[in-house]
Amino acid sequence: MKELTRLFSILVLIFLSTALFAQSQLTEHTLKLDDPANMPEASIDDLAWLAGRWLGEGFGGTLEENWNPPLGGTMVATFRLIEKGKPHFYEICLIEPAGNSLVYKVKHFNPGLTGWEEKDEYVTFPW
Repeated sequence: MKELTRLFSILVLIFLSTALFAQSQLTEHTLKLDDPANMPEASIDDLAWLAGRWLGEGFGGTLEENWNPPLGGTMVATFRLIEKGKPHFYEICLIEPAGNSLVYKVKHFNPGLTGWEEKDEYVTFPW
């Protein structure tokens, strides 16, 4: 739990530090970069600390996220949310280079691996 709290704290600081870049509210808990040209410089090696298993409570259940270390210029992860002892949904996550910055891509799945997005679609968040 401490590790997950620390992860979220660090991510909040990262996102707050990018407040200089024009952002608007996308959802209650996420921001959208208004102009992708304002993406800050970043390297996948800057996120090597993220590698490992992150486990904690949130969103009404138990969260688990497993990040692989940087390899081939990318990082990949799996995520699952367990509610009342049963899977609620899964994610496959990717962080990869985009120009001189990074982009976070995610595909969502129901239990049984039926996808939320169409086959060739995913949700993208500029870093």
